[in-house]
Amino acid sequence: MTSPTVIRNAFRTLAGLVAITCVAGCSHASAQPVNGPDGEPGWFAISCKKDEGYCREKAGDVCPAGYDVMDAAGHEGVATVDQSGASAAEVPTFRGHMLIKCKRAPADP
Repeated sequence: MTSPTVIRNAFRTLAGLVAITCVAGCSHASAQPVNGPDGEPGWFAISCKKDEGYCREKAGDVCPAGYDVMDAAGHEGVATVDQSGASAAEVPTFRGHMLIKCKRAPADP
């Protein structure tokens, strides 16, 4: 028979691995249509996680004919994920954004 402590530790380890996998693999980018600094439509605010490449990829999806970048910034850091109360894992993180204007009519975001 398995003791409650062993089961509890197994669940903690599993929860830690799920958290690490999600932080490392639940990457995405989004595009929000906005009026630009010129007051005109056709601009998009792009947000991304994990890697700035996701911002560029999303910008290319939204503006397949190309785009101009008005502003871009990103922040790299490290998230500490507690695996079992006794050990922790450090996972690299990234959050970024871009403000772009499509060179031609945008695709659906």
